[in-house]
Amino acid sequence: MNEQEKAMLLTAGHSRCLLPLENLLEQAIQKQAFRSAECWRYEYNGALKMLEALRLISAEEYDARSEEMLSRLLRAQHPEDYEDETA
Repeated sequence: MNEQEKAMLLTAGHSRCLLPLENLLEQAIQKQAFRSAECWRYEYNGALKMLEALRLISAEEYDARSEEMLSRLLRAQHPEDYEDETA
């Protein structure tokens, strides 16, 4: 697989898989449906893992994106623990 094909697959993976899952996670967070949000976060991590397995993203990018989603969820679940950081 050449670099152009990889780039096309990564673009498709983001728009068709990661972005919808990010949106579903965000909607669940806004509704304070944290159990649902956690499920969407696991789905998102699975999609990231697939992209990593296909060598379309690095392990470091997988970790960074996964941690970002976990952080978003934890900040929404426990805003009192993050008040100092936003001031």
